[in-house]
Amino acid sequence: MSENESKWICAISVDTEVWSASDYFDTRDEAIQAGIKALTELAENIEENSDMSDVFGCYWEEEYIPTTFAIGQLISPSLYIDGGSIIENLQDQTYSECGEFAEGFLDYVSKEEEEELSEKLNEVLNEWINKYNYHPEFYNIYGIEKINVGEEK
Repeated sequence: MSENESKWICAISVDTEVWSASDYFDTRDEAIQAGIKALTELAENIEENSDMSDVFGCYWEEEYIPTTFAIGQLISPSLYIDGGSIIENLQDQTYSECGEFAEGFLDYVSKEEEEELSEKLNEVLNEWINKYNYHPEFYNIYGIEKINVGEEK
């Protein structure tokens, strides 16, 4: 599991396709306060183009001040090996190699045995991911909310 799992992030709009801010927040409220602060600072320096990449992942060049922004929660993609899929793959592989003689191979694996296989394979997968630090560096964004600046102070 990544260190950013379950953190919060801001974007300039709920329609943002790529959320690229570099700042992550532990709570929803921290994200909201950071977004409000960034827009307040923008309003105070509107004559200058403003780098808001830390909080919003963008460089603001427009002549107006946004009154809304978006927040969402980072969730890492699920990395999971399904024992049933592995069994099916082994059945296909043995059939390809041995033809009809492989029919019936692993057909009687119980649900409990399949679950045990999934559990053991996922233990090994997680150890491997941790050992080599192959954690995803990308996320899904859930719980996206539009924040109206004037209403959140």
